[in-house]
Amino acid sequence: MAEWTRETPWRQGHLLTDEAMKELVLSHPDNPDDTVVIVATHDCDLAQSTKREPEVEVVIGRRIANADGNYTHAKTSRTLHVAFEGVAPLLAEFVITAKCSVQKEILGNFKPAVTPRLSPSNLSTFQRWLASRYRRSVFPDEFEHRLVRETKLAERIAKAEATWRTDYRGSTRCR
Repeated sequence: MAEWTRETPWRQGHLLTDEAMKELVLSHPDNPDDTVVIVATHDCDLAQSTKREPEVEVVIGRRIANADGNYTHAKTSRTLHVAFEGVAPLLAEFVITAKCSVQKEILGNFKPAVTPRLSPSNLSTFQRWLASRYRRSVFPDEFEHRLVRETKLAERIAKAEATWRTDYRGSTRCR
């Protein structure tokens, strides 16, 4: 078993190897052959001893062929599509409800996958996505119903968007 210190090879955003996923019995429920598991725990918590921080949070995801723009760049707090770089590039989907904890003592027996890795900008996106789960606003249901029903907000937004597309299509001001 590895000792958990600042010199640990594990960092937030690192992927688990197939061997580690098998040992920890982690697999995507719908696509077990395409499972990707990423470390969500922050680096400073990874460096703590197993007595202080006995678990590591991970998110179980899956390989995907194409990214949906609605899920890239942490646009939604529930699902993230993110690219990994390396000899064999990888595109993966993570759903925040697939976050779970694994025992640090067991994970310490393994090294992170060497490749693929998140680029610095995609690691930042991953971190923003994790944080967005807890930083989003919530409004009472009655407020949302009144906003849509009484102000016809959805219709007004659609009308404004249509006007913008008509008035500014091709305009250099919007490029």
